[in-house]
Amino acid sequence: MQDQLAGFVTNKQWPTVQVRWGDQHQEHRFTHPGEQHRFTMTARLPRGTHDVTLEFTDRTGPQGAVEIMGLHCQGTPVGLEIYQCEYRTWDTDKTERSHLYMGRPGVWRLAIRVPRGGVGFV
Repeated sequence: MQDQLAGFVTNKQWPTVQVRWGDQHQEHRFTHPGEQHRFTMTARLPRGTHDVTLEFTDRTGPQGAVEIMGLHCQGTPVGLEIYQCEYRTWDTDKTERSHLYMGRPGVWRLAIRVPRGGVGFV
């Protein structure tokens, strides 16, 4: 959770974000500046490419920003692939490539390749 400057978040609500992967989803509401949260999911997915998405759940009003700090697949850091993502803001419908900072409500998306079923995600 970003936007720690005094007075900058006074007019913004704390964001609630939801992570989706396969048929699973988890949600978290941030409550203070600098807060970090880890989503942990385990899914058995068929071979192929599957999207991991992180999105704001509320489309109304200004909200604090969220920054993606890391991504692990089967316990291993994804590394540079995390930067091969896209972030689409709802207000402008503009897609920003390789963007980990979610400053406006929208959807962050990354395609994960699954070589075989039973992949874990953190």
